[in-house]
Amino acid sequence: MKIYLFSNENSGEYFDMDSGEINRIIDKVAHETNTNDLVMALYFLRKSPWIGGTYFRNWMNPDEFITGRGRWKITKKFDHKIELPWRYKLIRILFDLKMKKYPLIQNDRYGWVFRYESFSDHLAFITAHELHHFRRYHLDMHRKEGEHSANRWALAYVNELGFSVSGKKKTAKKKKRFNHYIFSKTDPYEKFRNLKTGAKLLIHHDPNGRYLNEYAVVMRPIRNNSKRIVIKTADGKAWRWPMEWLTVLS
Repeated sequence: MKIYLFSNENSGEYFDMDSGEINRIIDKVAHETNTNDLVMALYFLRKSPWIGGTYFRNWMNPDEFITGRGRWKITKKFDHKIELPWRYKLIRILFDLKMKKYPLIQNDRYGWVFRYESFSDHLAFITAHELHHFRRYHLDMHRKEGEHSANRWALAYVNELGFSVSGKKKTAKKKKRFNHYIFSKTDPYEKFRNLKTGAKLLIHHDPNGRYLNEYAVVMRPIRNNSKRIVIKTADGKAWRWPMEWLTVLS
């Protein structure tokens, strides 16, 4: 595994740690996993609208390390004078240097709430979560396990290693019975039903960050009761994209 750190601070320290301490935490979390094909890139910004990580399932080559698309277009801000393998799997992790107050409570997009006692705990958990995806898709482990399973596994694993992270999935509030009938008769994708081929859409969610906030076009009208729609992205590729991740452009 290769680990690279990028920061727009020139001190060489990250949350009062040097690069050696960062690497030791990552190595501790990854020591039971075959990471020969893995590259980890950590970014520390003075100000960031979000904190988290992304695992890229497809093989990457050195020319793809810097991207101008989606949430990881921040890679263009840095001078990447590094030697990369001819192909590799990639995990990117982003931290906000201004968020130095720990313990830290953070909510994720999947309805979980976490408490990190220190930056070391935070780094260990995000590393373990993204490593779960790497193990699933590259090492054929954790079959059919998604984001919730990744959270549960990472939570148990880092605490076994001696880190201090607590977390749980928030309980969804039950809807009143009379509301259930109303919502069951409402089509949440009504705007998509009458779209013609070539209609423009905005991708407002992409778990891999590749097409986030990019435009796409409808390739064919959707079937009744479908929750996905066939779209074509700017690179010419076709996808069956969940409609809940798209915005119809008038």
